[in-house]
Amino acid sequence: MRGMLGHLSKGTQFLFLLLLCIFSLSVFAIMAAAAMKFIFQVGDVFDMEQLAETNNSRIISALKFSQLLNSVGLFIVPPVLFSFLVSSNSSEYLGFCKKNKTSNYFLVFLIMLVSLPFLNWMIEWNESIQLPESLSALEEMMKESEKKATELTKMLLKAHTMGDLLFNLALIAIIPALGEELLFRGVVQKLFSEIFKNPHAAIITTAILFSFLHFQFYGFFPRTFFGILFGYMLVWSGSIKLPILAHLVNNSMVVLANFYGNDNGLSQTLDNIGKSESVWWAIASVALLSVLMIVLYKNTFQKERI
Repeated sequence: MRGMLGHLSKGTQFLFLLLLCIFSLSVFAIMAAAAMKFIFQVGDVFDMEQLAETNNSRIISALKFSQLLNSVGLFIVPPVLFSFLVSSNSSEYLGFCKKNKTSNYFLVFLIMLVSLPFLNWMIEWNESIQLPESLSALEEMMKESEKKATELTKMLLKAHTMGDLLFNLALIAIIPALGEELLFRGVVQKLFSEIFKNPHAAIITTAILFSFLHFQFYGFFPRTFFGILFGYMLVWSGSIKLPILAHLVNNSMVVLANFYGNDNGLSQTLDNIGKSESVWWAIASVALLSVLMIVLYKNTFQKERI
C-alpha cells in the first residue's frame, strides 16, 4: 500500500486528502461523542446549554477529551496516512529528514517572542474591521461565532493543577502545532507548490486556507500572517520542524500566560503590548521580526527549494 497513490496528479491527490480529512474527522467525532455520553456521562452532547456549565469539571474534562480526539482525527491522522499512501518515505515527504543548525531553532524561538506586540496590534486592527451595512447580518453572525469560540477557548484553558497545565499544553500547544503544520505546511503547501508551480503562491494560498478553516474572522489576518511566516520557514529550510517549533512557541505562550499570569495580571499585560496605547512596541516588533527573518533566510535558504 505504501506509495500506491503517488502516480496520481497533484490535483487528484488534493481531493483525496480532503476526503481523507472528512472521513477521519467523522470517525473521531463519533468516538468523541460516544466518549462524552458514555464515559463522561454529560447527557445530550448536542445540548449546548448543558455544555455551557463551565464550572462543572466533568463537562470541562469531557470537552477537552473531545477536542483532543477531534484534533487528532483532523490534523494528525490524515497527513500521516496520506504521506504513507503517496510516498515511499513518509518522514522525507513531510519534511522531517532535513537537519537544522541549533541556531535556527533559537532564531525561530526569538521570532515568535518578538512578534507578540505586532500580533496584538494585528488582532486589535482585525477586530476593528466593520463590514458594510448590507452585510450587517453576516457581521453579527461572525461576532456571535467569535464570542462562542472565545468562550470555548477560555473553558479549555482552565487549569488548576500541574496535571491540568500539562494536558492543556498537549491539547492546545503540542497537538495543534504538530498536526496543523503537518497538514497545512507538510502536505497542502507541498501539493499547492506543485499545482501552482510557484512556491510563493502556494505559501500565501495555504496560509489563507489555514486561517479560513479556523472559522474566526476576527483573527483571520493575524493567523494568515503567521501562516505565511511558517510557510517560508519550511521553504527556506526544507524542514517541517521549524514551523512546528514556531507554532508550538506561539500556542505555548498562551497556555503558560493563562496559567501563571491570570492572578498577577501578566496575561493581560502581554495581551495589550503593541495595541493602540503602546503602538511603538508593534513598530519595534516589526523591525526586529524583519531582521530575524532575514537572518533565518540567510541561515537556511537553499536555491533548489525556491
